[in-house]
Amino acid sequence: MFLKTLKKMQINIQKYFTWGIIVILVIIILLQRSCSSNIINTKSVTKIDTVFIKRTDTVVKTIPIYKTLPGKITKEYIPSSNCDSLKLQYTSIRDKFLSRNVYKDTLDISHFGNIIIIDTIEKNQLSKRTKLFNYKIPEITKTITNTVPPTRQLYIGGNIYGQLNRISIITPGLIYKDRQDRIYQANIGVNFDGSIVYGIGFYYKIKIK
Repeated sequence: MFLKTLKKMQINIQKYFTWGIIVILVIIILLQRSCSSNIINTKSVTKIDTVFIKRTDTVVKTIPIYKTLPGKITKEYIPSSNCDSLKLQYTSIRDKFLSRNVYKDTLDISHFGNIIIIDTIEKNQLSKRTKLFNYKIPEITKTITNTVPPTRQLYIGGNIYGQLNRISIITPGLIYKDRQDRIYQANIGVNFDGSIVYGIGFYYKIKIK
């Protein structure tokens, strides 16, 4: 009687174990087909930072003569026949010739600042040009980050429980992880006494700083 019962238990275990292996293989084949056709789309995040670089500088430059054009001789520059009048003419022309005329102009660069140009004309020549820079140039840094959005995942596997010298139960099962990193587990266990047990589980992600 005992041998008959043991033999029946072995047949039941073998039957359930065989069907469990078949179910696991079918699930693996389906998962491989679905996973091979899935394409993980990356999400691009573009971050643009603008930093204003301030420039405050003074540049002094000597301008060479580019071209000399003859001037128009007017009455006041025609030498007088009177000695005193001629002396006055010379003095006037000398003072005009040696005097320095300074011209200043400001060039506005939108809302970034300005450039001031100062020209000095001496002895009928542009002897010096000074440029005062005072503006902020925007420097734009563009950073593109490719991120992979969270996806749903499905795992298949199992557990074996027992002692050092004896296996008590085999539990194949599935684990499903959703986009919020929550994990759901389902197992079917086969005892070596022929009984079937079922189990479900749930895991919640804990954020550790």
